[in-house]
Amino acid sequence: EDFQIRVQGDREKIEGTEKTPFRQINIQFELKGQIDGNKALKAIQLSMEKYCSATAQLEPSALITHTLLLNDTPFQPNMQAYLDLLSHIKNHGTFKSDRTGTGTT
Repeated sequence: EDFQIRVQGDREKIEGTEKTPFRQINIQFELKGQIDGNKALKAIQLSMEKYCSATAQLEPSALITHTLLLNDTPFQPNMQAYLDLLSHIKNHGTFKSDRTGTGTT
């Protein structure tokens, strides 16, 4: 239904010059509609980390982050696979005593 990109950045003035390079940039992708958030996030990650030449040029001097807003809600990646793994370890794992003395088992 809708797609927007909002870019926000912080610049830092280099003393003794007129230069004000970006030090931090966040690109927010805003999508609305019946969209698989995990697939959208994967596409964003590929575009930012593999295909974007602007990111490659700016990364040495600026921290570049990206976020996904899906139907006006911040999207968090699917944690189900991680939670399933934790459940499997809890239910089928082998107990190990605390070998380090830190209180973990």
